[in-house]
Amino acid sequence: NQTPGDVAHQYNAAPAAAIPDNSATGVSSTIDVSDTGTITDAKVSVTITHTYIGDLKVTLTKGTETITVHGNTGGSQDNLTVMSFALPSLSGKALAGAWTLKVVDSAAQDTGALASWALDVTAR
Repeated sequence: NQTPGDVAHQYNAAPAAAIPDNSATGVSSTIDVSDTGTITDAKVSVTITHTYIGDLKVTLTKGTETITVHGNTGGSQDNLTVMSFALPSLSGKALAGAWTLKVVDSAAQDTGALASWALDVTAR
């Protein structure tokens, strides 16, 4: 639903980073965006391998705002692939800057990794 003047951007990261088991530190991955503009639409996609997704909290931070993408739900299901999680609260904010995805595993035993994530942002 782009309007004239809107430009679509996609940014990807593939850290393939292990998520520390039962650690509040978690694992973080940052995408530094140099493109300018005002966000009109933003979505995030994640691919996380994990043997118990109910252990996981996934957040995205842009500036002073932190949005929970996945909040310890899903119980014993394996792997978390969230496609196009909408981020309406970022509409009207600046596109440029650091975008940081953080994954915290808040329970012992099950382990996994942050395979990749992507931002799909429309800005004008």
